[in-house]
Amino acid sequence: LTVAYDGGGFAGFQLQAGKIRTVQGELERAAQKVFVGCSRMVGASRTDAGAHAYGQVVHLDVIGQRDSLEADLMFLAAALPND
Repeated sequence: LTVAYDGGGFAGFQLQAGKIRTVQGELERAAQKVFVGCSRMVGASRTDAGAHAYGQVVHLDVIGQRDSLEADLMFLAAALPND
């Protein structure tokens, strides 16, 4: 997946201990709503707290047969917060 985000409300990309809001955490939370089973998300790079990204590449494995990549991406986008 290629993602873009306004990092102002995040403590960086990578998951962190505690209830700190991260980009990876929000992406994984949305993926768990859309897919029956999926792996942890892996980012090609990371950002620091408050940093924005445009065109960051992330990867996850989805369990099971998928019918429509386009529909999956629309559902995933709808499950994400606005930032």
